[in-house]
Amino acid sequence: MIGWRHAGDQSTRGAILNKPTPTATPSALPTPDALRLALAEVRDLQRTAIALRAALETAQQERQRQVQDALAGAHNEAQQLRDTIAALRGELERLALEHADALQQSASGQRAELGQLHDTIRALRGALEAAAAPPRPRPRPH
Repeated sequence: MIGWRHAGDQSTRGAILNKPTPTATPSALPTPDALRLALAEVRDLQRTAIALRAALETAQQERQRQVQDALAGAHNEAQQLRDTIAALRGELERLALEHADALQQSASGQRAELGQLHDTIRALRGALEAAAAPPRPRPRPH
């Protein structure tokens, strides 16, 4: 049998293990079949460790690819939102200018109409005053 020897105090739990050292007596040596089985188990464990390491690396690469894809998608979405915001801002500014122009034209039209109404009022007032005034005597011929 193969034994394990602990470094330091052997009664301490969690002590660091040293390399295996044979502690068996010559009469208790393992048989060749037992050695073959042990070596086969070691090889199987090594293959399992290699396969698990490869699977872990593949999983890490896949996870990294997914993160990169998610970042690229988020970046694209953010860029689309920026473009949409810029387009909406431009449209809003255009509409504000159109509205300001429409208000200015409306005010100008109202001022022109008001001026015409004032002119009409003056003309009507003059006509009313002329009609309401007493007739003037005509000069007599001499």
